[in-house]
Amino acid sequence: MNNPNEKVSTKKSPIRTWLEIRKKLNQCSETDLKGIIGELYALSKSNKNFLDARFLTDNTVLKRYEADIQQYISPYEPWKSTQHVSIKDAKKVLSDYKKATNDKMGLIHLMIHYVECGTHFLCEFGDMYAQYYNSLLSVFENALTLMKTYPHEDVQDFVDRMRSISAQVSGIGWGYSDGITDMLRKAYPTQKVIRVIPEHDMLLCVFPYIIKILKR
Repeated sequence: MNNPNEKVSTKKSPIRTWLEIRKKLNQCSETDLKGIIGELYALSKSNKNFLDARFLTDNTVLKRYEADIQQYISPYEPWKSTQHVSIKDAKKVLSDYKKATNDKMGLIHLMIHYVECGTHFLCEFGDMYAQYYNSLLSVFENALTLMKTYPHEDVQDFVDRMRSISAQVSGIGWGYSDGITDMLRKAYPTQKVIRVIPEHDMLLCVFPYIIKILKR
């Protein structure tokens, strides 16, 4: 039985650090380490996704991240209690992929997918709150920033997808349409094609008009 007069210790428990864990891991055999990693892999979905993204390079891994983003930013049936919009969780998917792999192209793809899903959700279900629009604009801007580190020809497919988004958002409020259009125009301005008419073709074009003048 505890003594009511006994003073309770206020000394804080020591905070464990990664350095301590690493020292212990250095003492483990290769078999033990593989066993620990296997247990972590089976422990949670986030661990599984992290290790898959780090060591596997097929599209099935990327599609898993796509599905998670869609689930959080653009649920199919948002009126159900089991499906709700979560900007925090959607952005965490992007963050987790970035931490797990150095695949910048894959990250750009997921960022654009994030905005595509959000835009589709707006078109399907109507107006949302300001934070939702701001999250889409923020991810769109981050994708553009990362794309600018590559030659234009390497990211042309991404630019085309962004232009498709820009075409879809016309008329959407909260400054969303203007924001998407302005950022894209500044980063990748649409170049006007000037057709140079050969001299021979030009003469053929104006010849009928010369004949009319001479007949007057």
